Amino acid sequence: MDWIQSISRAIEYIENNLTNDIKIEDIASYSLISSFYFQKFNPR
Repeated sequence: MDWIQSISRAIEYIENNLTNDIKIEDIASYSLISSFYFQKFNPR
């Protein structure tokens, strides 16, 4: 999965869980990447 797909999945997760307690680990897991790389992402 490339970064664009991962970020799209992250946005989807966030939008679907706006009223819930959202954790970085949950977003990263849903996006199929580690929380370390999710937080480190730099699109430059």
